[in-house]
Amino acid sequence: AVPSPAMLAKAAKLLLCAALWSCVYGVPLKGASFHDGMVNRDPMVRGVNLGGWLVLEPWIVPKLFESANAAAGWSQGSYWVVDEWTWWAHAPSTSLAGLLEAHWASWVTKDHLTTLQQAGISHLRIPVGYWYFEDARYQGEPFANGVASFPKALAHLETLVNVWAKDLGLKVLIDIHGAPGSQNGFDNSGKRGDIDLLNGSNLTRWANVVAAVANWTTQTLDKDTLWGIEILNEPAGFYEWMWTAITTEINPTGYANVRNVSSDVNVIFQTGFHPVADQPDYPEPAFHNLWFDDHQYQCFGDDWNRMAYDGSDGWDKHLSASCAMAPQYASAKMWTVVGEFSLAVTDCAKYLSSGMNAGCDMTADPHCQYVANPTAHGHPDTCTYYTQPAAALPADYKAFLAKFAAAQMDAFEAGNGWFFWNFRTEDGHAPAWDFLLGLQEGWIAPNVANRTRFC
Repeated sequence: AVPSPAMLAKAAKLLLCAALWSCVYGVPLKGASFHDGMVNRDPMVRGVNLGGWLVLEPWIVPKLFESANAAAGWSQGSYWVVDEWTWWAHAPSTSLAGLLEAHWASWVTKDHLTTLQQAGISHLRIPVGYWYFEDARYQGEPFANGVASFPKALAHLETLVNVWAKDLGLKVLIDIHGAPGSQNGFDNSGKRGDIDLLNGSNLTRWANVVAAVANWTTQTLDKDTLWGIEILNEPAGFYEWMWTAITTEINPTGYANVRNVSSDVNVIFQTGFHPVADQPDYPEPAFHNLWFDDHQYQCFGDDWNRMAYDGSDGWDKHLSASCAMAPQYASAKMWTVVGEFSLAVTDCAKYLSSGMNAGCDMTADPHCQYVANPTAHGHPDTCTYYTQPAAALPADYKAFLAKFAAAQMDAFEAGNGWFFWNFRTEDGHAPAWDFLLGLQEGWIAPNVANRTRFC
């Protein structure tokens, strides 16, 4: 099944509980100290994600997906092309391969990176899918249809890292965002629906992909620009069976497969929807140059969305919750970055929560595209407000966005920093998710390293 709002709400609630504990008690869930043996602590990480590039997400590029559906012959009802899997399933005898190749060539430019670097950005987190690093022709998957195209994607990645990022002094984190079978069922894993990473040969395939990514990155990318390898993005640890797999199989195996190739490149474990304080211990020297990547969103699930429409001073609560996260990062047991956060307070951005047609009754309305949480609860006006073009946004909301950005950055810099999601959205359609747009419109500080602090 497609990841449901209830499943997403469960994950959001785990993170909300951690934040509120700190709000109420002023202390993190669990104290810990850094490894004495950690030797690769960089200056503060201030980064952005290059999402929507080598791993597609419909909400980042909605028009691109709507164009892909039209090219595939879709006319009404449930969309056919909703993720990378279905994209390549419909690629034969259509223009979809060329459409995606053109997107790879244009979505990220050196001008973008120059603007980011001048704004104080130091690091780039780049999501990639498993399909680039194994031969899909032998797996019976639709990615077989992309085998001729995938080297072009990796060539663009090589240019970005070895030329553009290197010239600008930016560091790069390569993030395995999609695993065979899907690690979370989200469209951003490459295949929305069931979570099948632990079924059949998929976990072995993923382990081989980690080794392949480690080999390709360390052999191909500039060694001074490559900052780290994230072994798996957002495995669905809100299920106990997946959390067990994360702690006993995924993290140890992924770490070992990177270390078989490189003794010192940073290895990043994503926290799997559990607070940083609840992560297992990974002591030196068995785990060397290891980092946690925690994700913090204040826009998924009923609790956060309700604040946007119930008249309960939601903006102030978001600011308080943001500052209250600082202690948990200050006392994290390992080097820790927040690898994803945004300025969104609702899931109103088109296709954001659970993807295309999410929340729709396609029988009652075959033209339905997406129903966000506030709309489903009788508040479509809330989404009308939060999805206005940037030029039309009210001044008080823009002022809140500026405070919200500073508050979260302050909290996350109590640890080792952050990566904003995302560096841009298509036509700036989701302002709260668009770093470059925020920079242009003034709610992101001109230089985030020298911003005015909020907390």
